[in-house]
Amino acid sequence: MAKRNDRVSIYYNNYKKVDYYIKRQLKMKNIFYFIFGGYIVLYVLFYFGLSIYIDSMHSTFHRLSVSAILMPVGLLLLFLLVLWKYTDLRHHREGRGVCLIVTFLCLILPLYCFTVLGINEKKANFTAERWLAKSDERVYMIDDLLSRTKLIGLSKEEVIMLLGKPDAIERFKDDNTIVYYLGNERGFISIDSEWLVIWFDNAETVLNYKVQAD
Repeated sequence: MAKRNDRVSIYYNNYKKVDYYIKRQLKMKNIFYFIFGGYIVLYVLFYFGLSIYIDSMHSTFHRLSVSAILMPVGLLLLFLLVLWKYTDLRHHREGRGVCLIVTFLCLILPLYCFTVLGINEKKANFTAERWLAKSDERVYMIDDLLSRTKLIGLSKEEVIMLLGKPDAIERFKDDNTIVYYLGNERGFISIDSEWLVIWFDNAETVLNYKVQAD
């Protein structure tokens, strides 16, 4: 009788251990699902804000913008790998389907951001033809222009040959100044315009220049 009681006690203790382990695993899985769900929400909000920033600031391809787009994707793939490896998700057809759908939908967001970067990159390349033909897109080209062309020291005639006839704006009117309209101001709330203001010395040589808003 005593041996039987001991055996029952052992079975009961083992059952408690297994039950505790199962409950602990379920608790950990629920916590992980909660964290993963929260990350998905933050992921979507992040890319929504990033896409607005890229579009409003006319961002192009560079190390910072590409890193900002790729880092959340890396974390998402890490989450999915852990989810796939340490949960029973891969054993259920519905779970595998959910994983594939979530992955597909979440990859659309960074692809959209890369698309906007590509469009901005194309608009950002300065050519005299595009500068003259698309005055409202000069704000995209201005950084490329200033990085590739040394304006200081050029004569007024050379500037006009490069950039075309300046805009006649009363606000910036000065005998030794010419102004070029660039387009709408970069930023989240674009209510002003941006201008390239170029100052000349008495010999009509570029003394200074500045990009400024209304």
